Amino acid sequence: MSGTLALATTIADLDRDGLTCLVRARRVGYPDQINDSIDLAQALLRPESVQTVLRTLNHAQLRALAHPAKARPAEIKALKRLGLLGRSPEQPTAQLPEVDAVLATLGAEHGWDASQQAPEPSPSAAPSELEHWYVPALTMMGQVAAVIRALSQAPLRLNRTGKPQTTAVRGLAEQHGTTEDEAFAVLALARAASLLVASDADSLVPAAAGLRWLADPQAERWLTLAAATLPAPEVLTYALADRTNVTAALTDLPRLFPFVSQATRDEAACTAATWDALGVTVDGQLSAAGEAMLAGDLAAAREAAEELPAPVPGVYVQPDLSVIVPGPLAAADEAALAECTIPEHIGVASTLRVTEAAMMSAFDRGVSEATIRATFERLSLTGVPQPLDYLISAAASRTGSLIVHEHDGFNGRARLEVRDPALTATLLVDRTLAHLQLHYAEPVPGEATEPDNRTLYSQLRADHVLSALIEARYPAMAPSFMTDPALAQQAASATEAATAETAASATATPVTSDMEPAPTDSITALVDRVSSVNSQSDGLGDIPGRLALAHKDKLTMRVTVEIRGDRRDFVVTPISIGAGRVRALDVQAGVERTFPVAAITVAEPAELPGK
Repeated sequence: MSGTLALATTIADLDRDGLTCLVRARRVGYPDQINDSIDLAQALLRPESVQTVLRTLNHAQLRALAHPAKARPAEIKALKRLGLLGRSPEQPTAQLPEVDAVLATLGAEHGWDASQQAPEPSPSAAPSELEHWYVPALTMMGQVAAVIRALSQAPLRLNRTGKPQTTAVRGLAEQHGTTEDEAFAVLALARAASLLVASDADSLVPAAAGLRWLADPQAERWLTLAAATLPAPEVLTYALADRTNVTAALTDLPRLFPFVSQATRDEAACTAATWDALGVTVDGQLSAAGEAMLAGDLAAAREAAEELPAPVPGVYVQPDLSVIVPGPLAAADEAALAECTIPEHIGVASTLRVTEAAMMSAFDRGVSEATIRATFERLSLTGVPQPLDYLISAAASRTGSLIVHEHDGFNGRARLEVRDPALTATLLVDRTLAHLQLHYAEPVPGEATEPDNRTLYSQLRADHVLSALIEARYPAMAPSFMTDPALAQQAASATEAATAETAASATATPVTSDMEPAPTDSITALVDRVSSVNSQSDGLGDIPGRLALAHKDKLTMRVTVEIRGDRRDFVVTPISIGAGRVRALDVQAGVERTFPVAAITVAEPAELPGK
């Protein structure tokens, strides 16, 4: 005997909001095939669906499910809204055999039974120095900012599953002086906060929100990242009730949730690790800002975040071209320094380095020599050291001295424009560039042309030539209209619009599998169909379906048969159904009867006398 009809009856009792909550809370495979309460009940009673929801129940809920007669009304109501208890004419609260079977199996696997008492919470460790929560907070914000800027110049490749390629992440970690695991965590947090988005080219690029985030003050940056870690997994939220020690809560998960899956525990542990890296917790203890965020008190969280260290007035530029940043910078100052430096260490006090490559890249993006000098003169508390002054001048003089164009013509696929003829001669004799086969333009037969010692050609593609020149430490660059600041601003606006459109598209088209919770549109359509059936009848679907279910489960039904205006009621147990007829045992008369299915106007579970 199954519990399908009992659960279908409970489902039919739900209003639209309750039905929506049920479908969202449970694993529903193939939602397009569900048309009424019976279909939904059968889907919810599949073993894999029942097992999934039982793994989310705490000890008290499991005890109530095992012994509903001893449970409180609120617990019964909650279990019914999860589709774990039903209703029959004999029992207002009916246990479901399919649920009981899975409960017994999981109990045997995990050594749990309903007689066990609720576990006592683990003791919490001594409170940490919570006032130092800003240390991980500033470090994580600095790492996210560095990643956004790095990906704005060179998008990060994604693999076929949409995850960052390991080799690309490893390179990003080396570039920013972090570990590979830390780089993955930073990317995951930035994506969760919608600061990064996957582009159509299977690459990870800054979203419009990410570019705006870079201009936010530190407090707003932190609030954005902290909000991206919420809501926390439900099991972790429950374990944290009335306490602030996340480490103890993680330890208690297997005791509070006897059937909790390893995947759920891993998710909770990952959330806790992110909180620790962001300053939501300090050594597993919720900080004041973190406690306010978890409580949903945004005003208190913002007030706590405002206690982050104020921006420092300047930096210390060393003769070795390192830049010591003693604290957080204002957003504009941070952006100005990032134009011509690379991060070596990111933390409360960070270390940057001015490099020739970074300087050349800044010039290539349209940043002028005067702007770079003004930045260091304004921010450097130690003045502008002579090595830095020389580097700025040298890089500025070399900017545009070697430009690699794409070319489609007789002479090759790449054209090099060289400012200094002496550099042209050097390129032609450099053995490290021999594979490029650089050469002057070939003379056109029959035409008199003057030799051009400022232009070279190669049969290789322009991007290959550019990479080889850069690797050989030549100041090569691709042609770019970014030398015009006005055009650069237009390009930035276009990029922002494009990333915003991509982000909207990615949000609007979630990807799910058959065994994942159905997308919102499928859930809405399912609720519409079942609600429509519920409003037109008792919600148990068509009569042939009810009779077939009663026959399968040997259920007793109360039917109303109307033939040529004569209406009679019977309490029957279906024996067979076929050819448009149902043969059933009349329970009250003790005889078999056969009815045309089309003549049955009502079919509902019967409450037998004496029960």
